[in-house]
Amino acid sequence: MALISTSDVANSLFLRRSTTVLKERLAQARQEMTTGRAADPVSALRGRTAPLAALERNRSQLDAYAIATAETRLHTEAQQRALGRVGAATADTFGQILALGPAPGAHMVDPVARDARGAFEQSVIALNTRLAERSLFSGAAGDRPALAPASDILAALVAETAGATTAAEVVALVDAWFDTSGGGFESVGYRGSVVPAGPVAIAEGETLQLAITAARDELRPALKGLALAALVAEDVPGSGHEERAALLETAGLRLMQAQSGVIALAAELGASEARIAAAGVRNTAERTAMESAVNDLIGIDPFEAATRLEDTRGRIEALFSITGRLQRLSLTEFLR
Repeated sequence: MALISTSDVANSLFLRRSTTVLKERLAQARQEMTTGRAADPVSALRGRTAPLAALERNRSQLDAYAIATAETRLHTEAQQRALGRVGAATADTFGQILALGPAPGAHMVDPVARDARGAFEQSVIALNTRLAERSLFSGAAGDRPALAPASDILAALVAETAGATTAAEVVALVDAWFDTSGGGFESVGYRGSVVPAGPVAIAEGETLQLAITAARDELRPALKGLALAALVAEDVPGSGHEERAALLETAGLRLMQAQSGVIALAAELGASEARIAAAGVRNTAERTAMESAVNDLIGIDPFEAATRLEDTRGRIEALFSITGRLQRLSLTEFLR
């Protein structure tokens, strides 16, 4: 690199400009070697950037879908685990009641009733599960728990059945409390929204409705059966051991029938999980195709990029040599 005879100030300015330019070229060459793409897409495409902009928009959309599918997958998986806990509580309580056999004694009824109360409490806790500060079974009202505390629900049922002297009367009153539109369950027990959460966009043109709440008809029989059994531990009805045993037996029959509803909801969630997984696979495939298209537009040949990098390094070394001779600068000072 030849230098014309100029003043020291002119030489300094020339060397400074040359250093800046070569440093920029070196950084650009390193970036292109690392990414495999042009550091200046506008120049590489000669200003025709519309196709690249469209691909970038698609990539942003796919990134949004990836976040949505990941969050929705976590939501449905957590719901599935919660339903599993409710299903296990239902099945275990039914099994304990079934094991009592006909005409069980008081010493057999009371422990099962106490366990049933614990199962009811655990089921309510499961349905009040939160994920990322949102309640899973509250529908659109994710900021509040789906159900009132188990103790509040049982207290309401004890008050509702006050005065009932037979198991049949208690069952009728509890049925009405859970099943009547606008009744006790919907006004006291369920605290979520009747509007489901979602829909969530999980892929181009595809949305998923998160429709399972603690108020679903498929769940009420399980909650009702557990509540009936738990009421026995609250001395309902209080007229005698025979009626309490009869109420526990009826609760067992209800729990046997209720298991199908919990299974149906688990299957519905399973179908949603399958859709989420399929959407994730499609989105990943589209992302791969999009990245390939971007590479076709602004991809850099690795050999050419390596050649430019080495050429730039050689120019810097030559400039350093000249600068060192002129100003006796160290390499550290030169590259600073």
